[in-house]
Amino acid sequence: MITFKYPSDITKLPRNDPAYLLVREYLLRLMVTADDSCQCWCPESQGFIVQLEESDTSRNLMPVWQDQFKDIPFESVHYQDGFYIAVVILNNNFGLIWLVEDAPWIDGPIRDVLKRNMDT
Repeated sequence: MITFKYPSDITKLPRNDPAYLLVREYLLRLMVTADDSCQCWCPESQGFIVQLEESDTSRNLMPVWQDQFKDIPFESVHYQDGFYIAVVILNNNFGLIWLVEDAPWIDGPIRDVLKRNMDT
């Protein structure tokens, strides 16, 4: 699991990583939303981006989430550029954006929960 809380966190990915452009796009969206509401961005209280990795499929996702991925109550899921973008909102201020690559390792419970919560 890779977390992206600040613009500089994009360096956790190589530029040729398929998730790079999506992470950059969503980080910018989070920053603009904070600026529009005249607030400084505070990921610990407002949320951040998490990229699910293959090693995360069968373990609890602490410190980001207390349960397994299949148990997260998603508000919205959509598909973009080979990734599922899944959003969970925990209160009026805090949310997580999950990036999940559309790969064979998500077959089973992970793909099922994403498909079940897809926007129509």
